[in-house]
Amino acid sequence: MADNKEFDPLKQAFLDAFPNPDRVGCPDQKTLKAIGRKHLPLNHPAQIHVSGCSPCFKEVLEYQAQWQTNRRRTHILLAVAGLLSIAALAKWWETKIYNVPTQTVASHVALPSPQKRVIPEVATLVALNFHQIARQRGADAVRVEKAQHIPARLVTLNITLPIGSDDGQYQVEIRTRDNQVFKRASGSSRIENGNTVLTVPNLELSSIPAGHYLLFFHHADASWRHASILIDEPPSDLKGHQ
Repeated sequence: MADNKEFDPLKQAFLDAFPNPDRVGCPDQKTLKAIGRKHLPLNHPAQIHVSGCSPCFKEVLEYQAQWQTNRRRTHILLAVAGLLSIAALAKWWETKIYNVPTQTVASHVALPSPQKRVIPEVATLVALNFHQIARQRGADAVRVEKAQHIPARLVTLNITLPIGSDDGQYQVEIRTRDNQVFKRASGSSRIENGNTVLTVPNLELSSIPAGHYLLFFHHADASWRHASILIDEPPSDLKGHQ
């Protein structure tokens, strides 16, 4: 019989009171284990037999002690496993939050490559004075006057128009002397100090060959007028970008 820390006289009496050396009517080992683990009801026939058979009662006590020991051991193992899991989780969390190596982070972060800064070209402001140009007689008439210079680059033209010009929208064309159109644009005019000033913004002339041209302009309800211009060679710093 399994060792007991406390002596139970009632159990001892059962162990000696009902001898059954031939084991007559004894249930099998599986049934006795089920009784020791309290898996069978008290009114089960095997339970009734054990209460009157000392050898079976002894085996039931041994199975019962073994089952209780195993159950206590299982509970202890489960508790230890739970504590270890909690400790491992806490350690992982501490490492993740507080001990991330700087070099590890750097090796996984892709730094953006430096971008080349593009500085947009600013239009050069060019003032032209056509104030004294007289009206031409006929659409094909060409006056010979001193040509006004315009650089071959991005420009904004501020043109003082001939006396008596209306304000409002104007069409502008740059033509060769044989009437070939190189550039078309539009702009708006306003009255400033008694003069009509036409502004033509952001006119790109870098693709036009240097030389003499005619700048034609006309109001919506008026005929074309023109003046001589000279487009200069582009600066050396712009030639390499064309």
